[in-house]
Amino acid sequence: MAQEKTLITQAERERLLKEKADLEKRIATLSEDVKDARSQGDLSENADYKFSREEKGKLSNRLKEIELILKNAEIVEANDENNIDKFITVEFLADNFVETYHLLGAVSADPLNNEISNESPLGKAIFKAKKGQRVTVLTEDNDRFEVKIIDIKLPKKETKKKNEK
Repeated sequence: MAQEKTLITQAERERLLKEKADLEKRIATLSEDVKDARSQGDLSENADYKFSREEKGKLSNRLKEIELILKNAEIVEANDENNIDKFITVEFLADNFVETYHLLGAVSADPLNNEISNESPLGKAIFKAKKGQRVTVLTEDNDRFEVKIIDIKLPKKETKKKNEK
């Protein structure tokens, strides 16, 4: 079965590549630490050896996860066809509650900070929605609710000051 593509923005891809490079350096350092700890003799009571091996294992797992994400990534940018990397203000029609969300790929989602994944129920419903449109959100429990798209805005681009180079 083919691996499903993961939508990520170019910024997310760059962040993952940076993290990957950092992990590779840290793993190489830990490999040297493990080698040094082995040379100290009895490994059964060598805390440095145990710590270095455990840490190397954790970092290696994260590195594999990043490599899999990048292998299956599809770069998508905000455009007229989708709302990825946009701020979408929605009104929950059942209770007249209004909230703004930043729609991101699953890699960068942080729901506690209103950064939702395009793979979440709400994210799927608003992914291609237009301002003024009403959409139905289907939850994982098969519950349904409606939201109205109040506003859609692109994020402000960070600009360098004239004195910075």
